[in-house]
Amino acid sequence: PEDVLPVLRTATKLSPSKATLPVLECLRVVAHETKATITSTDYENWFEAELPVESVEEPGAFCLTAKTFTDLVNALPSDGSTVIISKTPKAVVMEYG
Repeated sequence: PEDVLPVLRTATKLSPSKATLPVLECLRVVAHETKATITSTDYENWFEAELPVESVEEPGAFCLTAKTFTDLVNALPSDGSTVIISKTPKAVVMEYG
């Protein structure tokens, strides 16, 4: 989490908490083969950062409320545990251990 949190905090600052378009409150996460791209916008400014990942079983993308995602990552222990993020048609699941 300590590598990801500065990126999430910066992205979250750009995402308004009460936007006229609800999608602007979200972070877009795109998983590639060896990296994850995190994007946020307030419709005037844009933030994008790439983070290395150990592996991606299935490339894909999801949007999640910026504050929720940042709070979840912030709550993870910083003990080097593996974090697995997967998505279903209606949910994003985060597991660690």
